[in-house]
Amino acid sequence: GAGNTAGNLVGSINALKVYNDELIVGGEFSNSGGVPTSHIARWNGDTETWSDVGGGVGSFNGLGCALTRVEALAVYNGDLIAGGCFTSAGGLPIENIARWDGSQWHEMPGFVGTVISIEVFQGDLYVSVNSGLVGMQRWDGIQWHAVPGGANNYDMTVWDGMLVSGFLEPVAFDGITWTPLPGYNFPPNNAAPIYAYEVFNGDLILGGGNFETAVGIPGASGVLRFDGTSWHSMAGANGAPVFVSGNMCVHNGELITNSTIKHPDGTFSHWSRWGA
Repeated sequence: GAGNTAGNLVGSINALKVYNDELIVGGEFSNSGGVPTSHIARWNGDTETWSDVGGGVGSFNGLGCALTRVEALAVYNGDLIAGGCFTSAGGLPIENIARWDGSQWHEMPGFVGTVISIEVFQGDLYVSVNSGLVGMQRWDGIQWHAVPGGANNYDMTVWDGMLVSGFLEPVAFDGITWTPLPGYNFPPNNAAPIYAYEVFNGDLILGGGNFETAVGIPGASGVLRFDGTSWHSMAGANGAPVFVSGNMCVHNGELITNSTIKHPDGTFSHWSRWGA
């Protein structure tokens, strides 16, 4: 995600999720509003304060990743799931994915790889890694299973009863078969990478690069909307998204992204809210 200082959090934000009525932020940072927060923090909108999440994640006995971070967040069976590249959570030896029950961190043993995306689908937890041959894995609450055809990706979401993911093009999984979404044509030279998926007002939202060639809409970039039949640009009177490199989240009825916005006067801003 893009580096920022919004809300007094200094560092890089990779993931957003609402848990227990608070906004959870994961990424690469160690301080939020003057509070020590190791790569994961809680924002309380009522008190407008940051808080630690059980000591966060880090390196156990000095052994860790070249870049310790939280890449993805999810809520599963009432618990917060954090994934990324780390070797400890709350000071315990836990690698790359951990479960927070509101009081302490727990291990989810048997996972292989650095987590890049997480989603809950059909009662199970689906997790993708960002490299290697392992691909997507499924947690049934007890153990991990391989997901046939599930490729590495940067994000995924559940929309219209299907798990939607894909870095090169959006594909939908019904629990058995992966199917490309209609009307999207992967352009050459990786011109339209997809870094984020979200559901907003019943539509599927994609965040990434230049989607103009992929969907045949002049100027479509940054954020794209699919209503189940057609693709739509999300440019508005106040400007047009240019690029989304991190996560998207729906909070208080608004779509929150880290997209760069180009305004009509030629100026740019970072972080955006799209109202209901």
